[in-house]
Amino acid sequence: MTSRLLLLSYASSAPILASMAFIVLAKLESANFVHSVASIAFATVFPIVIVVFFAKRERIDYNIPERNVRYKPFVFAIASYVFGFLALLSLKAPALMICMMVAYAINTGVMSLITLFWKISIHAAGVTGPMTFLVYALGWQWSFLYLLMIPVGGIKLLMREHTISQLAAGAVISAALSWLQIIFILPVLNTY
Repeated sequence: MTSRLLLLSYASSAPILASMAFIVLAKLESANFVHSVASIAFATVFPIVIVVFFAKRERIDYNIPERNVRYKPFVFAIASYVFGFLALLSLKAPALMICMMVAYAINTGVMSLITLFWKISIHAAGVTGPMTFLVYALGWQWSFLYLLMIPVGGIKLLMREHTISQLAAGAVISAALSWLQIIFILPVLNTY
C-alpha cells in the first residue's frame, strides 16, 4: 500500500497539477502552442528536474519530507517560475496564464519562508493555488474543484507526512494568496 500511496503522492504533486491547470487555462484563454509549452516547461518540467536532482544528490525522498532541507529546491523552483513569468510576458501569453505563473513564484516564496519555521503542506498549496485560477476562469459553480484537497490530503495523512493543520494551512494560504493575485495583479497584466 505504501508504494501506491507514494505513486499517488507524486501524481498529485504541485508541478503535475500545474501542468494540468496551465493546459486548461491555455484552452480557455485561446493561448497558442508556444504559450502552453513555455508554461509547462517552467511550471512543471524544470521544477521536477530540480527536485529530482536535489533529492538524488541529498539521498532523500522526492517528497522532501525533512522540513530543514525543503527550502533549498524552493529557491530554484522560484527562479523557474520567475523565468516562466518573463517568458510568458515576452511571448504575449494571455494575462491569466501570466498571473498564474506569478502566483506560483509568490506562493512558493511564501511557502518556503513558512517552511523555515514550520512544515506546511506544499501538496495542499499545489492543489488550491491552481484550482483558484480555474474557479476564477470557469466560474463559481466550479468551486467543487477545491474538493481535490480531500484525496490529496488523505494521501499525505496516510503517509504520515503532514497533520491536518499543515494541510489546512497550505490549502488556505495558497488559495487566499491566489485570489489576492487575481484581484490585484491580473488587472495590471490585462493592461500590458
